[in-house]
Amino acid sequence: MRAAGLGALVASFVVVAGANAQVPFNACLDRRDQPIQAVVDNTLPYAGVATITGDGAPVIFYNKRALSRSTPQARHFVYLHECGHHALRHVWKNPSRLREMEADCWAIQQMVEQGLIKKRKVDELQAEIGMYRGLGSLKGCVEVKTDQDLWRRSLDLLTLAGAHKFDAIRGDPIVEAQERGFFESTLDLPGIFNCELTPEESFSCKIFDGRDEKSALKHYDKVLPIIQSWLTDDWLAFERVRARPTELRRFVAQDIQSGSLITLVVTSAYDIRFHYQPTP
Repeated sequence: MRAAGLGALVASFVVVAGANAQVPFNACLDRRDQPIQAVVDNTLPYAGVATITGDGAPVIFYNKRALSRSTPQARHFVYLHECGHHALRHVWKNPSRLREMEADCWAIQQMVEQGLIKKRKVDELQAEIGMYRGLGSLKGCVEVKTDQDLWRRSLDLLTLAGAHKFDAIRGDPIVEAQERGFFESTLDLPGIFNCELTPEESFSCKIFDGRDEKSALKHYDKVLPIIQSWLTDDWLAFERVRARPTELRRFVAQDIQSGSLITLVVTSAYDIRFHYQPTP
């Protein structure tokens, strides 16, 4: 599914965190871009928890006391880890170690992309929290998003699945979506855990959630050559700059044999979206 977008709230996120040395509780958005309520509960036996209430409302419970001596970066991480459970739809599933690791990755990616932590400081954060449970390192969660070999492998598998109407990668229906026909994809792009299949039988991911134009274009300039190197002579490609008011960049590639389309778009909200539409 589409990840919760933090870009619109990052300014208040940083200001509140700096002023009060605590994580604000209005920076996590649901699929419909509505804030997810956060409630301080210092009786929790852990730092935080993401859940769904009895009436179906998403909520984050946060133990402020447990993190009172932590750095602002550690508090941001714990809050965003719980936000990640909502963004990645973990709250609708049984808990697992893998889902905890995905939420860890999602949290550190958001922190780096939103400028809440410098990449060179990620190892210090990992040493402080002492809770990372696999996949190498928190820094690896950031670096994997531009791993060329993994991208090429994912694109190979994606086009194969697309040739068969995505049946092999069609996951659970996204029941909370306002429109019907959205499904989770069991195949994701490197470092992304919330790609989805749309009612138009296409594959879609938000692969970056930047804080400004510079950061978004920098990531785009890393990913674009990877995609271009994967394309064969059967693909025709072009790029447009600010072709639409809502876009900063748009790259389009079409397979001249099948008609399949790949698009990579940097939006005016500084996020980057990947879209694959197989043969019409």
